[in-house]
Amino acid sequence: MRIACVSLHCDPDLRQPDQLLARYHTLASWAQALAGAGAQTTIVQRFSVTTEVRHGGVCCRFVAESARERPAWLNRFPATAAEAARLKPDIALVHGMRHAPAAAEIKRRLPAGKVAVQEHAEDPPRLPGRLVLRSAFRQVDAVMASTTSHILPWRSAGVLGPNTRVIEVMEGSTRFRLRRQDAARQETGLSGDPLCVWVGRLNANKDPLAVLRGLERAAERLPRLHLAMAFTEAPLLRDVRAWLAERPDRAARVTLLGAVPHDRVEALLNSADLLVLGSHEEGSGYAVIEGLACGAVPVVTDIPSFRALTDGGRVGGLWRVGDHHSLADSLVYCAYRLDSETRARVRDHFDRRFSYPALARTALAAFQELLGGDHRP
Repeated sequence: MRIACVSLHCDPDLRQPDQLLARYHTLASWAQALAGAGAQTTIVQRFSVTTEVRHGGVCCRFVAESARERPAWLNRFPATAAEAARLKPDIALVHGMRHAPAAAEIKRRLPAGKVAVQEHAEDPPRLPGRLVLRSAFRQVDAVMASTTSHILPWRSAGVLGPNTRVIEVMEGSTRFRLRRQDAARQETGLSGDPLCVWVGRLNANKDPLAVLRGLERAAERLPRLHLAMAFTEAPLLRDVRAWLAERPDRAARVTLLGAVPHDRVEALLNSADLLVLGSHEEGSGYAVIEGLACGAVPVVTDIPSFRALTDGGRVGGLWRVGDHHSLADSLVYCAYRLDSETRARVRDHFDRRFSYPALARTALAAFQELLGGDHRP
């Protein structure tokens, strides 16, 4: 099976191909995983210059093509589309729902192939963009999304028809490893029984105050519980600090780490017993994916992507959005079930379902079905 992974977004500050591939590491990792599963995979990337490099064993073709100063849904990127079609792939996977016009352009040039669009937690545009995208999606063979729930807004907006084929595959994974917890805690200096870790923004969608209230209630039954919070953007930091200042006994159970470099998040998550998040909605949930890879038990909100990642709550615990009583119960339940094999079981779940090789196997099986079952990786 021949696959072209087509990426049309390019940050203007990127000057070298290796810079782009490092920043868009999910694009490169996806392509490498598909190649590792047996597919002949090529990355086709819109860029400032035309060149070709190999990265992780995958051919990456960069196409010089500027984006006009207008919304993404008006750019068909004919040069990049032509390069993707020239490869004659069986499947062209175009990243980004708003790049459906470029996907339609590839389909026009590649009538014998199949074209799929990868959803990346985007919202439908307003009119007239919806009309443009609706026309483009009529030429697309499938949409790939973390869950079918993620494409419901696009159907409600009339962009996607009720019969649009949806392939459920998480949009990305991680290369994080499972490490010895005691060594990781020595590196981070964190402790707790259980040690809970938060990784995410301090904003209304992530709902840190609901998490802190749940922690307060759970601590009545878990006297050695501790929470470490890593975050970047923090519009609610003042509210969090005010909440802690009013409860000095609870504040002793919380460590505000602030921004943690991504290469140190692996040690942070390997230190954890439980990963706690309060998201109201997520595109996929990279923090949960990274936590699973590091053996941290997810105690997360009952939303579509987290239900998928936890196998409906069978791996970890799900709690009702905004309900700190529900969180407290889930924290206690998961803490009481921790044992010496827990982290290995969580990692095994990650390996089987959400590692890059696992995602590639799932995607290739879906692509083969899309092609009518007559193409093998």
